Order: sequence, then structure tokens, then C-alpha cells
Amino acid sequence: MRAGARRGGEALAAGRTAGEVGRARTSAPRLPRSPTTAEDPAYTPRECFQRISRRLRAVLKRSRIPMETLETWEERLLRFFSVSPQAVYTAMLDNSFERLLLHAVCQYMDLISASADLEGKRQMKVSNRHLDFLPPGLLLSAYLEQHS
Repeated sequence: MRAGARRGGEALAAGRTAGEVGRARTSAPRLPRSPTTAEDPAYTPRECFQRISRRLRAVLKRSRIPMETLETWEERLLRFFSVSPQAVYTAMLDNSFERLLLHAVCQYMDLISASADLEGKRQMKVSNRHLDFLPPGLLLSAYLEQHS
């Protein structure tokens, strides 16, 4: 798999898959989604939030989250996967809290994210587990603001 990255969180498209956090995966099956997924009860904002790991949900509820950073990651992922739903988004992130936020956004958007060391720096890869990309109707930043 070819991988590329740019500083500052910009992405380059690379291979077709990325591993999940904590375990490597050689290939990720692409699951078809119907255009009506947005109305599916499994994709309500509450269900999207429940997709986030318990540990990350606790951090999001307890911590003072920098909403501007969260919104920036949401915009980048929306823009990237709306154009290239089967590509891999790659970002170099040394800030562990920013990586945590990006993992939370990915889980909320039903994307796969993984962090790994690359030449002494932390690289994150994000991929879409589906053939197409249908973002949630309410973004995580808006959900958190509604429930704060």
C-alpha cells in the first residue's frame, strides 16, 4: 500500500484500507449502504454518539473540548470523503489530544482510524468502511453543543 502525508493534517489519497486501532487488518470489506441510511434509526445522532468508545465518550463529556479544532476535523473529513469515499485520509499529528479528537470524530462518522509511528512521528490513517460516504445529519460538534 502506498502512503503519503503532509504536515498540518492535510491528506493524500493512498491505498484502499487502513487498520483499526489496536489491530492490523490486511483488507477491510466495503459494506454497501443505501441512500436511505440517513433516515435509518441506527444513524441518528444519538446512535452515532454511542458508536464512540466509552472511554472517548467520557473524555468528550468531561473535558472542555476545543470546538474549533473539532469542527476543523469534521470539515476536512467531510470534504475529503465526499469527493473520494474509498480513499485513505492521512495526517501527521504529534498532539495526542488532537489525535483523540480525530478518533472520536471518525467513530461518530462511522469511519475507521488508526495511529502508528512513522519515522518518529505519529501518523493517522482514516478510511471509510462503506462504498459510499453518507455523513451523519448532525455533526459531533453540534451534538456536543446540544448536550452540554
